[in-house]
Amino acid sequence: MKAIRARILFLIPAIFLLLSANAFAGAIMISGAMEVETEIMIAALDNRREHKIGVWRFVSGEYKGCPLIISVTEIGGGNAAASTALGIEHFQPSAVINQGTAGAHHRNIHKRDIVLGASTLDIGARKVGGDNALLGNRVYDASSGAFVDKIDFPANANLLEIAREVGRSYTHGKIHEGKILTSNAWHCKKSVIKRLNKQFGSLCEEMETNVAAQICCDYNVPFLGVRIISNNELTDEEYDRNIGELCQEFALEIARRYYETVK
Repeated sequence: MKAIRARILFLIPAIFLLLSANAFAGAIMISGAMEVETEIMIAALDNRREHKIGVWRFVSGEYKGCPLIISVTEIGGGNAAASTALGIEHFQPSAVINQGTAGAHHRNIHKRDIVLGASTLDIGARKVGGDNALLGNRVYDASSGAFVDKIDFPANANLLEIAREVGRSYTHGKIHEGKILTSNAWHCKKSVIKRLNKQFGSLCEEMETNVAAQICCDYNVPFLGVRIISNNELTDEEYDRNIGELCQEFALEIARRYYETVK
């Protein structure tokens, strides 16, 4: 009798984990750093369930039949990396979309415009002075079983194409496609922004996309960065934190359409 009871107690956690995994099968994780970058998505979920992993908040649910995990990463690269890795380990999403606000790097990109991150780059990973050489980051290469240098991280082709399709019906601004720069800095000086744009071909900057892309690369999870312009120092367009609501709606539609291709 004791042996049977022990087996039952052993099986219960395994069954629970199996059921949990099935509940999130094919789910897409959408991340944002702040409440104003995630609250619209969370409110749109049916069957919402709160999860706390470490100190980070995740909310699971369904959006128009699409299983989603909303990750509230908090601000900065360290938080984005940790929460992305924890979210992938726990929920095993079929893709990750990192979205939120960003500052423009070009005079022709304005507030409410959306940038689709064809690629992303860590501007902190460079040798400052001289030729300002890019150093890149160390990412895991499964084929060699070792960490290797990687400078930029391209978007998943399928996710990017779906984002283009969604962008055709976006009416609040223009859609741009190009490079998103990530750094734990907020550049306000016009000469610096112009130099970054000239050197790297950047369209905007923020603090989380590249590190989330790096973690997804390590785990071989499809990734896309999407950013809405909240300010432009070059044209004196001041920061508006509430603009992030539009990007959340945009990201939800990308996720819904992507899920149709992988379910």
